[in-house]
Amino acid sequence: MNSSDQLLCSKIARKLSIRLKDSGYRVSNPTYNLARTYSFKSILSEPQSDIQITDTNTFSAKLDQRLFSECLQKDFAYGRVRCDSMLTWVATQGVGSIPGAWLVVSSYYALFFLASEILRIGGKFIVYFDSEQISDIRSRAPVSLYEINKGTWCGSAFSDASGEVMVRFGIRNGGHHEQIWIELRDMLSKCGAGLNADSKSTLERVLLLLGDKSSRWASPNTIRNQWNYSIPELFGRTGEDIAEEFRKQCGREGASSGWGNSKKLHPSQANEILGVNYSLMLLSLVYQELLTRLFSDQTLKEIRGMRVN
Repeated sequence: MNSSDQLLCSKIARKLSIRLKDSGYRVSNPTYNLARTYSFKSILSEPQSDIQITDTNTFSAKLDQRLFSECLQKDFAYGRVRCDSMLTWVATQGVGSIPGAWLVVSSYYALFFLASEILRIGGKFIVYFDSEQISDIRSRAPVSLYEINKGTWCGSAFSDASGEVMVRFGIRNGGHHEQIWIELRDMLSKCGAGLNADSKSTLERVLLLLGDKSSRWASPNTIRNQWNYSIPELFGRTGEDIAEEFRKQCGREGASSGWGNSKKLHPSQANEILGVNYSLMLLSLVYQELLTRLFSDQTLKEIRGMRVN
């Protein structure tokens, strides 16, 4: 593992854990009923949630700090199960018989789930509200001249002067998957202050591989679509040849670090999927360090309702 990779991941984790605390999140032992399916999305329907519709594109929700924190704890715990399961599965498939296209798509989803969790820890919530959920939100708000509609919404959490948590939502034009990468690039780009030259270079490389609009690199979502359905020849021999090096790197600790820190990278189908693997390695490091900063293993087990030995 390259030292600049490790340093960058540690710096990002530190800054995002501070950002989470600024959003009003507080670590506490779970005291609520574990059988109840609390989640961040569900608490918007709680009677004590104060909903205000500002205009057709924005609304806000003021939430009880403890309820907000407990819901996030449970979301984080289950998110960890999902991320760990996906990472373990992808790591074992490089030497398997799974088609290259499915290995690429599976790696994308492992990366997507990590990105979603890291955004949540950073106080950003990308949520799709359907018609029924939007109707429920409207019914809990005071009478408003404005109508809000179903779609992908991005929420930012802040702790207000009263100690409650304010989440401001704005609707986004893009789909859920594309919005994840837009918000993640924005969040990571703000972590550059105070980095040394090597770590800054690594961060710039990551932003490039996540589909920086100023570059010719495809976003992870575009890569997923290509390997999932839009370029049929990738499902056959052509795809197997392109994914040969990608398959070799899957499950080999540190294998993608050398590739990601090479001096000459150019966009190609082979390099784009290797970029997915490199980004997956880095975000996995960030996520694991965030969990150790925010929780103990015992707390995570308790949140999941698991027996602690």
